[in-house]
Amino acid sequence: MDQFEKNGAVSTWNLVKPNEKVLKTTIPMGMFQFVGHITSHQATSVIPVSLVHSVKALSPLTTVLVYRVGFKVQYRTVTYLTLIPLMVGVILTCFGNYKSKDNNGEGFYKGLFFALISMAIFVSQNIYAKQILTWKEEKTLPTQQRPKEETKIDKITILLYCSLIGFVLTLPVFTITELLNYGDVGCTICKMNAKIISLFLLHGGSHFLQAMLAFHLIGLVSPVNYSVANIMKRIVVILFALLMERTSVNGVQCCGLLLTMTGLYLYDRFGSKRV
Repeated sequence: MDQFEKNGAVSTWNLVKPNEKVLKTTIPMGMFQFVGHITSHQATSVIPVSLVHSVKALSPLTTVLVYRVGFKVQYRTVTYLTLIPLMVGVILTCFGNYKSKDNNGEGFYKGLFFALISMAIFVSQNIYAKQILTWKEEKTLPTQQRPKEETKIDKITILLYCSLIGFVLTLPVFTITELLNYGDVGCTICKMNAKIISLFLLHGGSHFLQAMLAFHLIGLVSPVNYSVANIMKRIVVILFALLMERTSVNGVQCCGLLLTMTGLYLYDRFGSKRV
């Protein structure tokens, strides 16, 4: 039975089954997750983590442009003005990293390219997630038309199938990479120790909690507001990355971080309202 009644409550276990509705909803998000993680990891392997997240801080500006051009959503002029410090701050941070002696031209631009692709995937995923996670329609943002009788897929089910789809897509890539590199480095799985396993568990657990919080927030606020709020996380990541990488912070990078935080405050104070 798909539904059964117990103590007056109705359980909807049919939502967990891989039916057509669930697959149509979660396959695109799983693909977003797969491509986003691959490009993000590729960028991180070439350029510093701090620089990768500096590029991803451009997501609010990209989200505003997508809604303005693609969905004809009107924003006030002050919204665009408050996003300028964010953009300039990211550019200064990138320029500061480029001036570092550890970066070469080819690797630097390759890393920036993958970081930009990852940022674009992040924006697309947020816009799509907004359509399927929003409970009620908003007049200023495009959301899916939902019949009143349609049952909403819960966030746990969406997260479960997104993770499964991401795993299925990643497994062939991992297998091929292992086979191609076997002659050089051997079997990487055999080289795992307690420290590496603990890091995997820490990463998986923190990523799950972050995804749950993100799914909850994206259903409550607009993708632009979510992207701006997400900058605060990226600022923390950038600061911790600079400490972990033991990279000296120059004046250009300091100005970039200060401008990014200033833009975040100005947007929250003046630019978050739409026309």
